[in-house]
Amino acid sequence: MAIGENWLEIGSLVWFYREVHPGGKSDRLPVILLHGLISQSYSWRDVLPALAIQGFRAIAPDWLGCGFSGKPDRRDFSYTPDSLIAALEDFVKALGLERFSLVAQGFLGSVGVQYALRHPEQVARLAIFNAPISQTAKLPWKLQQMGIPLVGDMLTQDPLLVDRTLEGAGGYRIEDNDLDVYRRPWLKKLGCRAIAVGDDSEFAA
Repeated sequence: MAIGENWLEIGSLVWFYREVHPGGKSDRLPVILLHGLISQSYSWRDVLPALAIQGFRAIAPDWLGCGFSGKPDRRDFSYTPDSLIAALEDFVKALGLERFSLVAQGFLGSVGVQYALRHPEQVARLAIFNAPISQTAKLPWKLQQMGIPLVGDMLTQDPLLVDRTLEGAGGYRIEDNDLDVYRRPWLKKLGCRAIAVGDDSEFAA
């Protein structure tokens, strides 16, 4: 099942997203999959075709500031949960989705949880993977450091940042060809650093 790669421009913001469609006609609701910090929609590459086989249209965006989506300056986009939720609202509207299931993963997944709480009429089912749901949740220190002036700039120039962070989050090794995809946005411009800057407590649901 081929995964489509798409860009969607909404106002001044540019979203990149991966998408699959079921092979035949299906009455199943679409699924939106949201990745966590440092990651990108590529992390759903095996899940997307599996969902399509089961009859689901599945959409996995790169969060703004992450992966291959636009990375607007913080003077133009605040990267707070409220601004990310508003941007996600526009993304969903642009795709023409009225009702869907939502999968939320990691610290950015908490923004998806907040979206579901604000739009229960849209979200038929919600799956939460390793996302904070408490106001006391804090970003890991490794990610907090990315928001420190000068320190964050140096950290994001480290070509092994993605390797250490992604492999450190689990007990498995990521293949080099997959790491190449994860590294690419960081080598171009900041990756997910913009989202890690600011009050980490805001990313609790």
